[in-house]
Amino acid sequence: STFARLMARRDTDPNTDAVERAWDLLTAGDLEGALEAGQAASERLDSPEGQHVFGHVLTAVGRLEEALELHRAALELDPSYLDAMLSASDVLMRLGRFDDAAEVVEEALELVETEDERADVLLLLIDATLGSGHMERARSLVASLPDGPLESPQLDFLMGRARFDVGDVEGAAMPIEQASKQLPHDAEVFYYLGLVREALGDLIGSAAAFLECRQLDMRAPRLPFSILPQRFEREVQSVLGELAPEQRSQLDGVLVLVDDLPGAEAVSEGLDPRLPALFDEVELDDGIVLRRLFVYQRNVERLLPRSDEMSATLVTVLTEILMAASLRKKNAALDA
Repeated sequence: STFARLMARRDTDPNTDAVERAWDLLTAGDLEGALEAGQAASERLDSPEGQHVFGHVLTAVGRLEEALELHRAALELDPSYLDAMLSASDVLMRLGRFDDAAEVVEEALELVETEDERADVLLLLIDATLGSGHMERARSLVASLPDGPLESPQLDFLMGRARFDVGDVEGAAMPIEQASKQLPHDAEVFYYLGLVREALGDLIGSAAAFLECRQLDMRAPRLPFSILPQRFEREVQSVLGELAPEQRSQLDGVLVLVDDLPGAEAVSEGLDPRLPALFDEVELDDGIVLRRLFVYQRNVERLLPRSDEMSATLVTVLTEILMAASLRKKNAALDA
């Protein structure tokens, strides 16, 4: 791990304290302090750890291209630096460069020494392969994962998630159920637990897991590049005015509502707690149909590949939700 490698060099690398401080500040969520400490750590140009930690900090604030360059600099200093390889592949995937990420991860496979490391690298390779659209290749990689349990319960969960992502719901169920007991504060675990239970037909259990996911998401700190709710609402209104004419025509008389997350009542009825937007119709007592468009800030921000792509992400989300609503309306008319 990054920490183990850092400890191994403690006696010979005077940069260790600066690197540790950057990691500690990043872990604590002090991004301003982490940026300053990471910059200081990276100024020691012969320290791969310094380049690596600053790359992590820049990734956290959405400066992906700069982060990638720092991870590459770390690898130039230490070509066997496994953590820098994995970090570089993660950034490449965030940039949508899945084939490049897979190439880096395949090189990393030659450096693994433990079952946990092998699982970690294979999981990244599976993510990159799925991102490239190669489902059969991803299934074969999932089949090669270690059986577990591993030393890290997080890796056990991620192996279960990988099985779910390639369609092996039954294979995913046990490790994800176990992870929900070992990682009771991990929203991602409960989100996948809800998906697994839903796929297996356990709708009550699914709703319970989704509600727990929602609660954990609500308590979680906002992402580093999160914007104020008032500004997010202005972004939504601006993007709605820029949609294609066929989508804008659907918005006549629509009530637009912006919130952090879907409401608990809707989630208890089966709504995905991480849905970025929802378009629905409610029939009122007097026969009037109220049409509503909900946009959920935390869930939209979760989709952002980088901090400067809010507008583009909103366009994609809102276009897709309105097109789906239009298709449902056409299908209902045909059925009638």
